[in-house]
Amino acid sequence: MPGSFWCATARCIAKAFAASPAYLRKELRGLAAGSPWPCDYGPDLSRGFRALKTWFTLKVHGTQALGSVISRLCALARYLESRIAETPELELLAPVELNVVCFRYRAQDAQRVNAQIVVELQESGAVAPSTTTLGGRLAIRAALVNHRTGTKEIDLLVEKTGGPGTGHRNQRRPRRPKPRAAATGRGLAATTRARGCPALSQRPHRVRSGFREPAI
Repeated sequence: MPGSFWCATARCIAKAFAASPAYLRKELRGLAAGSPWPCDYGPDLSRGFRALKTWFTLKVHGTQALGSVISRLCALARYLESRIAETPELELLAPVELNVVCFRYRAQDAQRVNAQIVVELQESGAVAPSTTTLGGRLAIRAALVNHRTGTKEIDLLVEKTGGPGTGHRNQRRPRRPKPRAAATGRGLAATTRARGCPALSQRPHRVRSGFREPAI
């Protein structure tokens, strides 16, 4: 993740990162002039012009247009908050401050159910929330950043998460059938006698790997 740190002595950083191979020779003039270079103070030899995209966006659209988009997305987050409040199957897990809404579907096995809901929503292609964990509880995380998102998508998210037809998610996971208990020697003996075979108790046995099997 991106970050920064402060150092009292820049010379220590240059001592750690600066290198002088033949293809990085410093010059007094030309492109290789201007020592020290930025790469002498970090692990990156080349640096992308990350600010260029931001500069172009500001130049083309202007601060007013970008500000209105941000404000509209924050308003959509508050709209989603109100939809969750009026849907009894859903519960809000954190206050809505900006453009991120964290909520979940009420269920007995909420961790598993909400993880399943998010995967189903993503695979449907209709909406694409993600998950996070708040206070040990798995939450559905809706981060509204797309300028094309509107109330239609918000309503669709609420409908597919907690609307009609989703009540089956509140059911418990079906229990796996218990493995059948191993038949006792008496039961096996009775079965073999009924089939005209000699009882296993009358046949020699030997022990192998912790269980008994008929000797051949």
